[in-house]
Amino acid sequence: MYGSADIFLSTALYETFGLTVLEAMSRGCIPVTFEIPPLVELIDDAGITVPVGDTEAIARAIASVATDPRRRASLAERSQRRAELFTWDAHADALVNLMEALA
Repeated sequence: MYGSADIFLSTALYETFGLTVLEAMSRGCIPVTFEIPPLVELIDDAGITVPVGDTEAIARAIASVATDPRRRASLAERSQRRAELFTWDAHADALVNLMEALA
């Protein structure tokens, strides 16, 4: 499903990391989410975050992506690149580097 979508909407109020958002991003979906700390950090500039509960802002964000092909393409590319930073291999490499630095 992610492969045929342009936007991934997540209106979660509580999130620990955002695996579903990350999975969508890895397929080039543009995340539109509420501004909750884990998702703001995960998404960075690769999607759109809006104030919690602001449904009008969600509608504007979706419309801005849906009606602007250049913005959509740019965000989709950034979304996919951002997701590449959070692979299991990247996580394992960072953990090994940390352990080596502490040894």
